[in-house]
Amino acid sequence: MSDTDTPIDPYAWFAHLRQQAPVSRMESGGPWQVAKHADVQRILRDHTTFSSEVSTRPPEERDGAPSMLFSDPPVHQRLRKLVSVAFKPAHIEAQRDAITGRCQTLIDAMPVGEPFDLSRPSPHRCQSWSSPKCLA
Repeated sequence: MSDTDTPIDPYAWFAHLRQQAPVSRMESGGPWQVAKHADVQRILRDHTTFSSEVSTRPPEERDGAPSMLFSDPPVHQRLRKLVSVAFKPAHIEAQRDAITGRCQTLIDAMPVGEPFDLSRPSPHRCQSWSSPKCLA
């Protein structure tokens, strides 16, 4: 969907996927895409068949701590519980002014009147969201 100059209607595209290719690869050897809600729900609940573990190396050869995004239960739940406190409404509300300030800094750093790529790394983005207060 992102490799085109002509905008694609995402609703029509996903309707097409659900009808013609409900489970498909985005590119050869790339990630799978699943278009039907029931299929997605089954995948998210069946950790034995559809593991989030994407490393091809044995556990003893992997570097660093486990990632919440690429872990299955029970590791995923343990990591999620550790960070969930930072996302409670009261914690977010207490940081309203700081978050608003960070967002304004990001907006102010955007070029005006010229195209730019939001997916490219930005020193403003990295600095803004790496504050210890984010997960304090």
